[in-house]
Amino acid sequence: MVFEHKGMKITFCSEVYEPAEDTFLLIDALENEKWIGTESALEVGCGTGIVSIFLCKKVKEVFSLDINMRAVSCTKQNMANNNVSNSHVFSSNLFSAIGDRKFDAIIFNTPYLPEDKDTEAFSDPAWSGGKNGRDVIEKFLKGAIKHIAAHGKIFLVESSLSDYQKTLDFFKANHETSMRPRLKGRALIGSVSSFPTGNSAPTGGVPTVVNRFDAEVVVRKKISFEEIVVIKAVPPHRYRNCSDFLP
Repeated sequence: MVFEHKGMKITFCSEVYEPAEDTFLLIDALENEKWIGTESALEVGCGTGIVSIFLCKKVKEVFSLDINMRAVSCTKQNMANNNVSNSHVFSSNLFSAIGDRKFDAIIFNTPYLPEDKDTEAFSDPAWSGGKNGRDVIEKFLKGAIKHIAAHGKIFLVESSLSDYQKTLDFFKANHETSMRPRLKGRALIGSVSSFPTGNSAPTGGVPTVVNRFDAEVVVRKKISFEEIVVIKAVPPHRYRNCSDFLP
């Protein structure tokens, strides 16, 4: 079956998550974003590749990951059918295939449904988020803050069934990242919320920064028994505007 959405022609593939309401809501959120200057984007859980193909029209280079090899093949097929050439598609368990690389944008339509032993579909990795719907989400969040660039943005789809408020709380908590401003002489370029010990920088002049991300629901939709949301998270304002980051 071939499906068309916003000028993209998508072939559905056996045992690969088909675009649905949450997919379209995510694309709507991404469509409302400004992508000027965005060099790289990473989609985790690419499925048919529809979101990655959309991103390829906005971003210089797109990396698409999926744990399902059928999804990897399906995405490659749909990329070719849509004449997309600025993409890289890999089999990966979340971030396992990308090493330490950072991206300007990270996107994930998460498997957020709480596992139901009596419902086979809800046990599928494309749907199931574990016992409370958050197993995969929590692993993704910890990886995403390590792989997002200092000026980057993270988008993820969640549901009221997985208690998306916990994700907002996660981003607003303290996290150690490598988004560190440089020290020039005795002057600190940027600002630091805490150092490893005391209130002074360690030998070598490189502080450890603890960041609280700014996070909000950018779009939402009520569907029968749940509310689907797209959450956007970005590093704190002071880091996004600082041009003198360490690599």
